[in-house]
Amino acid sequence: MSKKQSTSKRGTWQLVVFNDNDHTFDEVIDLMIIVCGHNTLQAHQCATLIHSVGEYAVFEDKYDICVDVFEDLVASGLDTELRKKNVKKR
Repeated sequence: MSKKQSTSKRGTWQLVVFNDNDHTFDEVIDLMIIVCGHNTLQAHQCATLIHSVGEYAVFEDKYDICVDVFEDLVASGLDTELRKKNVKKR
């Protein structure tokens, strides 16, 4: 995904991280703190959910912001996907 495409993306996007056998629990927690800006409790909860469920949306924001965080997570070796958030109407 290029930065140029990001100008046409609207709405809320999320980064989903998938469980893997390559990263320790502590490595994932550290990445959640450093890359996503989570506090220690949030980072630990994300790591627990990734491990337990197999995937978890660890970050949500506008497309442009998500792309930057996505690139950092992928560069760190985490299996990550950028998804458009589904908003349910009441």
